[in-house]
Amino acid sequence: MVKRAISFPCDECDLSLLELETPLDLSGEYAKAIKYASADVFTEGYVQKDMECYATGWGQLGPNGGLPDHLQGALLKFGEVQLSDELIGVEETEGRMVCRGDSGGPLVVFNKDKSERILVGAVSGGEGTPCTDYGFWGNVANAAIWIQEQTGIEPYKEDITLGIADLASEKTVNIWPVPARDVINVSSKRAIKEIKIYNLSGKKVLQSNQTSSIAITSLPTGMYLLQDAESLDSSLFAIKR
Repeated sequence: MVKRAISFPCDECDLSLLELETPLDLSGEYAKAIKYASADVFTEGYVQKDMECYATGWGQLGPNGGLPDHLQGALLKFGEVQLSDELIGVEETEGRMVCRGDSGGPLVVFNKDKSERILVGAVSGGEGTPCTDYGFWGNVANAAIWIQEQTGIEPYKEDITLGIADLASEKTVNIWPVPARDVINVSSKRAIKEIKIYNLSGKKVLQSNQTSSIAITSLPTGMYLLQDAESLDSSLFAIKR
């Protein structure tokens, strides 16, 4: 039984949390809890155009189809998507897409070594021909801070254990000085049109079209992630007052 429903405050993302009267039984072989997405799924490239994602549900088997007698699944791919989007757009693959009755169902991705599934979306709606063309999922990473505040459960976080040499080789966006104080300078192998800065909880704290030199006086001391909004290339930096 549902004890309480808590809706995420957004215009169209259709995300809610359900508090149950009693805990779910997850002791069986196939019923397992998975982690929900943080900003890491974007910065690590798990959620970006044409990457694979997986949808499951109990909805209709087609525009005029009946209901299934077992859980259905589909391998799909992301459309154009950014962390700040309330909805994740997903493209059909070989005519497959969610259908009526799948609302609220999960969209997941795997981490790099395929050891974990990560919840990135919940079915919201679609466009075009029903059950075949295009679907939209509420963006879980966009709501990650709110989910943690409501539940106390931490989202998925990428395990970053690279050394200094590894970090240098991985960087595609370069930042200096590090640590920074009032201004950061940015360079990249490709032209950058817009920059977004996130704290390590995944909250966007700054957005700028000035991409070579950015004032950061409004940000407190701490670690941040700077991201090229178009390519999603990113780099960590520290602010020290």
